Amino acid sequence: MCNATTRKVVFAVLLSILTGCGIKYATNKVLSNPDAIAKVGAVYDKLNPRDTAERLFFIPGDSIVTELRDTVYLPSVNDSSASGLPNAKDTIRITKTKRIVSVDTIIRTLPPDNRAMARLLDSLGKYTNELNEAKGSIKEKDKQLKTAETRLIWMAGILLLAGVVIGVLIRFKVKLWLKL
Repeated sequence: MCNATTRKVVFAVLLSILTGCGIKYATNKVLSNPDAIAKVGAVYDKLNPRDTAERLFFIPGDSIVTELRDTVYLPSVNDSSASGLPNAKDTIRITKTKRIVSVDTIIRTLPPDNRAMARLLDSLGKYTNELNEAKGSIKEKDKQLKTAETRLIWMAGILLLAGVVIGVLIRFKVKLWLKL
């Protein structure tokens, strides 16, 4: 007998079956209609807007420090010797420090549009499936052509054999008629 829990379970199962069929029907209807796909995509774009904020990435440049040293020896005014050796006070040392900085890089980027990537991957998958189906249908056609060729050869052989048998029978009948 049917009690309340059994009725509830049956009702829940029936409702889930009907709901599941409705979702499949709606999904198939949308997928088979490009206009419906565009409408669903537009609604999705409105509900989930894309982040279009520009982001800046800073890549610092390298800096190089170079140091150039030079020494100049001046002849002394008081020195009358011809040796030409410099005195300590007649030496000039020049040090030049130079800093070379390469240019810093700032890259402006936008976040990736994952929805566009998903659409491209979906269309790539679709065309890959179509290509695989085409390859399968080409293989199927080749197989059918080979089967048809084999059948044609067998039919030609059977017709040739039948022609030989009929020719032999006609010749044999002609010989029998001639003997009568």
